[in-house]
Amino acid sequence: MTVSVSGTLPSGDGNGLSAIVTDLVREPQKVHLAVVLVDCRKVVTDADTGDMIPTVRLRRIEVVEDPEDRKLAENLMRRALDRRTGRQALPYDLEQEIRSAFPDA
Repeated sequence: MTVSVSGTLPSGDGNGLSAIVTDLVREPQKVHLAVVLVDCRKVVTDADTGDMIPTVRLRRIEVVEDPEDRKLAENLMRRALDRRTGRQALPYDLEQEIRSAFPDA
């Protein structure tokens, strides 16, 4: 299924990217971690195929810089990816226990 993204960033305090503007200019290849809230701005129907293509609107975006928060966000992203792709995700507590046993892994 196809999804389109609106080219507009949230306005006002919804746009947390302003906190890293300097970093983006200084190191354009660096990947930054952010949490994003989205909804559907519109749905376009392809007249030829009948496919309905939603356009995602960014409602809020916040950069995650704190190391502890980044680790939590990484765990959430991995678990969401596992669920979406059908891989088996460990229960959160067990995953944390295993990670703590192998801190260098």
